Amino acid sequence: MTLAMLTPCNSEDTTVILIVTGLVGLVLTFGGYLIYHFAIGLFGFFVGFLAEAAVGSLWLGKSLFQVSHAGGSESELLQTLTSSDDSDSRVKMKVIVLACCLIWGMIAAVTFQKLSSTINKLLGYALGAALGVGTVALLIHAVNEPINEAAGPAYAGWESFATISLGVPTALVTGYLARNSIKYCIMLATAFGGAAIVVGTSMRALECADVELGAVSKPIGNALIVAGLATLGFAVQLKVQPKAVREHDGLPAANCA
Repeated sequence: MTLAMLTPCNSEDTTVILIVTGLVGLVLTFGGYLIYHFAIGLFGFFVGFLAEAAVGSLWLGKSLFQVSHAGGSESELLQTLTSSDDSDSRVKMKVIVLACCLIWGMIAAVTFQKLSSTINKLLGYALGAALGVGTVALLIHAVNEPINEAAGPAYAGWESFATISLGVPTALVTGYLARNSIKYCIMLATAFGGAAIVVGTSMRALECADVELGAVSKPIGNALIVAGLATLGFAVQLKVQPKAVREHDGLPAANCA
């Protein structure tokens, strides 16, 4: 929601950005678990690829940094960077990094497929913790304005203190409860996250169109809309989950929260 609110209305690309972001949010809201279930290998590939890309970027950046110190003056540095030998070596370095990124991605894809149960447990804990923190943050955001008006400026900044003080214990509890419930946590996390994106982009689009939103624009109004859309999205995800997954989850599992 914050990203949508920061999108400038006078930008030529604002409409496209808001539409694309909103569509992504809708897909996450109603199909987050399906994407994860059918693309865990692809997810692992991107994790491995990006991790090695970060390592490769450090190497490329360090190489350029060393050249800048060895080159001496700016004219010598420019001559070094534009020389054919250096250009060829940089291309070769990039090819090596890209090849290693692909190798890491394929290894990670296979690993995620083979160790999906272990990864699901870890991811379940992480998503459960994130869901706990997100719920606390959403509630504090909903009551922010009424409490600020009642407490006055003397208690300014209480939001950050309350979010951390209540969010960390809540995250520990919800993460523990969710460690064996990855399916439901992914559904809840994607439903709430996608709903927040949809509401944020919709509100921003209406503001850019100079539409008077009234009480709907208030934080508590946004929170209620997000909760309603997320509930609908979670119900749809439960309904459309793959049959094999539904049958495999015949045994009772711990709730996410």
